[in-house]
Amino acid sequence: FILGSEEILDEDGNSIYVPDNETIYKMRPDFNGRFHGPDFNINIRTNAQGFRNEFDFNPKDENIIFMMGDSMTFGHGVEIKEAFSYLLQEKLGEKYKVYNLGVSGYGQSQPVILLERMLPVYRPRMIILNFYVGNDLVNNCDMTPHLKEDKSLYGRIRSLLKKSSVITLVYKSIVLSYKKPNDLPFYIGHPDVERCYEITKRYFAKIGDLAKDYNVRLIVVIVGNEPQTVKEKEDALINRY
Repeated sequence: FILGSEEILDEDGNSIYVPDNETIYKMRPDFNGRFHGPDFNINIRTNAQGFRNEFDFNPKDENIIFMMGDSMTFGHGVEIKEAFSYLLQEKLGEKYKVYNLGVSGYGQSQPVILLERMLPVYRPRMIILNFYVGNDLVNNCDMTPHLKEDKSLYGRIRSLLKKSSVITLVYKSIVLSYKKPNDLPFYIGHPDVERCYEITKRYFAKIGDLAKDYNVRLIVVIVGNEPQTVKEKEDALINRY
């Protein structure tokens, strides 16, 4: 899902992402870098636990809320004070602690793993799971790493080109406008979508069981994109391809 210059790097060129044996990848703890896109240039920091928060997590915190999801929860393209986990924290005040556990590219399998790790430690009061129908189904069916380090000549050249916002803009404006999206079947009813729904339902069931085991309230926020929620947009997409 990372296109053009949309890499998150620190001043030494290190990526925010590092391997993880269970979640495949995670964010680097205490990271400080920039996230450049054709229409944004923002600062990205992570805390000691490797999540995009202005504070470190503390098991002694009271009234903890886990905010879980993918790039929308992480705050793709916006400063941290514009991410909705931060806005919720401001709304609720100091009585609560909103932990932003969002990581770009995560589906529902990774939240299962994170909950198994973190529920016994932090004992949150609530879990808010943000489910983006647009690509979470795809992510749940395809557990391949989204970022690999390629040290070949081709890889180094590609990495250099990806840092150019001009190349990114040209790529998105010209190439992507004629390219079918990889998850097109999930907009128009491909038979494989049923398999992904079944996989996703199993993840949801596991998350629900974990919430019950720890007596935590679970709220699921379902986010659809336009072709999935507006009939005219769906028809336009089908006609286009």
